[in-house]
Amino acid sequence: MAQIRSIYGRAAVATTVQDDTIDQLEMLARIDDRPRMLDGFSKHDLELVTDRGAEMQFATGDALIRSGQTAQTIYVILSGACEVRNDSLTVAVLGPGDVVGEMTFLLEERRSSDVVALSDLRAVAFQASSLRALVEPADPTAVKLLHNMARVLADRLTLVGARGS
Repeated sequence: MAQIRSIYGRAAVATTVQDDTIDQLEMLARIDDRPRMLDGFSKHDLELVTDRGAEMQFATGDALIRSGQTAQTIYVILSGACEVRNDSLTVAVLGPGDVVGEMTFLLEERRSSDVVALSDLRAVAFQASSLRALVEPADPTAVKLLHNMARVLADRLTLVGARGS
């Protein structure tokens, strides 16, 4: 959590992940048929992952992510909404259960978009380095995490492709 605070300073409020948040994440993984980063996670899996994260609060207009940043924070939205922007073009509007920042985690490149809170927003933030520590070939939680991230990304790319046709 200290690493997250050092990146965002006073721009956002960061606290440890509470038990009721773990319950909320479990519920959000089942709100619809879209793939979610934490799909299929047991309560134990969620506790293992959230021990590496921090709850954050953003006010309307706050930037979660800025294009060009090297920070590799991944956010799972708990409440509120945010907008993903490339220049002035809105790419997506995301809400509870959605994840942002996963492309930087997967590609290990600078941020390609801005992500701005459209309302007061609560999220669980994870530093990529903390999640990478879970990634070991024999760790089934890490395998589920990577599999779900890939599904979310593929789903998002499919939606973007469908808009272009």
